[in-house]
Amino acid sequence: MTIAAASSSSLLLQTMLGLRSQLDTLQTQLGSGKKAESYADLGSDRSLSLSLRSRISRIDTYETTIRDVTVRLDLMQTSLTRLEAIAGDTKADALPLGFTLQNGQQTVAQLSSYERLSEAVGLLNMEVEGRYFFSGRMTDTKPVVPHEIMLDGQGGKAGYRQVMNERRTADLGGSLTDATLTGRLDMARVDADIQISEQTGIFGFKMTPGGASSSTPTITINGPAGAPAALDVSVVGQPKEGDSIRIEFQLPDGTTSNLVMKATREGPVGTDEFLVGADPIETATNLEAALGASIDRLARTDLAAASAHQAGAEFFDENPPLRVVPGVGGLADATGLVADAANTVVWYQGEEGTANPREAALAKVDDTVTARYGARADEPGLRTVIKELSIFTAFTFEVDDNNSAERYTALTTRVRDGLDDPSGSTMPRSVSADIAAAQQTLASAKNRHFAMKGVLDELMSDVEGISTEEVAAKMLSVQTRLQASYSATAMLNQLSLANYL
Repeated sequence: MTIAAASSSSLLLQTMLGLRSQLDTLQTQLGSGKKAESYADLGSDRSLSLSLRSRISRIDTYETTIRDVTVRLDLMQTSLTRLEAIAGDTKADALPLGFTLQNGQQTVAQLSSYERLSEAVGLLNMEVEGRYFFSGRMTDTKPVVPHEIMLDGQGGKAGYRQVMNERRTADLGGSLTDATLTGRLDMARVDADIQISEQTGIFGFKMTPGGASSSTPTITINGPAGAPAALDVSVVGQPKEGDSIRIEFQLPDGTTSNLVMKATREGPVGTDEFLVGADPIETATNLEAALGASIDRLARTDLAAASAHQAGAEFFDENPPLRVVPGVGGLADATGLVADAANTVVWYQGEEGTANPREAALAKVDDTVTARYGARADEPGLRTVIKELSIFTAFTFEVDDNNSAERYTALTTRVRDGLDDPSGSTMPRSVSADIAAAQQTLASAKNRHFAMKGVLDELMSDVEGISTEEVAAKMLSVQTRLQASYSATAMLNQLSLANYL
């Protein structure tokens, strides 16, 4: 009996240890909420658990990317929205009726434009943690030079204002302070025949082929034709009151101006009028003088404004900027341009190139989805605002210049036209639309990840997790069995031959 009791006691002890181990495991599961403490203990579910965790980890990485990029895009949109508003405000202010000089040289609208230019440069130079948003791939480089340097240069390098003035001298054939300006046209008369001809080179007035006409047979027109183009005007009779000739001039910025000269038989002679003389030669003499005066006025107004606008294109649209090459007689005798980064401020310092700016910054937000949100300050949608603000800001006037008001009208017309793009392709809203598309991509990916992560978490719970109720029931069962084993062991320990008898 003693041997049998010992054998039974050993068996019960093993059972108790097994139950104790089961109870410890169940208590651990209940405390951690997990089936196992290691993948090895998961058995056949190990591979599925690893796969689910890998997928969840990728989603976590995507969500981190989405969170970081969302902040960047929100800041970019703030800048772009303000740039669009700046463009709209400047366009609204650039009105011919507002020509009243405040500081002897500029209008209130121009002074406001200077402040807006400073703000616009600051918006394009926005950065977070050393990352600039409008530099393309060169995110560690401030994209735009300070507006003061952009306008007035630094360290021997010319800013836009100097480039504009040089171009104006080349186009006008002299300075606004000169007594007479020809716009680089040569005019000569022999008896009743007047010839107007262009000078060699790209500067000044250019006559449109077929762009001249006469309303009367008493004045004949031949040309413009040739290279450089020449126009012949012949007075073959005496024109009547109101008879006219028209000459169309092409301006440097691609716009045109029509000069219409009307005949009058009585003085005083008004602007763009010529007095009919006693004979064709005298009439031609008067027409020549009137043409000279009208060309001078047109050079000081439309041509000067067009020249400034073209200088803006050559400074802001070209990299390196284009500068006038002085001729033998100086700038007024120039015939061409040269790219010059050594002596000219390059306003944009970021990444260059013709590739889509959006490709400069990519964010992978899902396995097969990439958001594109790069931007460059020199792309048309952003460059236009900087260019037009600079053109409007750099132009100055003189109180005692009788042509200032008309020149201001020509300037504001071009600035408004430059900021008026119904398609939006050259305005900040074009960039904003692309950034909005990237924001939508991020939002959609975020929603997908949220939904997918919920499904994956549920699957993970099924694979690695426990049912609290089930574990509690098992613990109760094990505790009951363990208690029974304790009782049986106690009884065996009390068993002896004396007790048995």
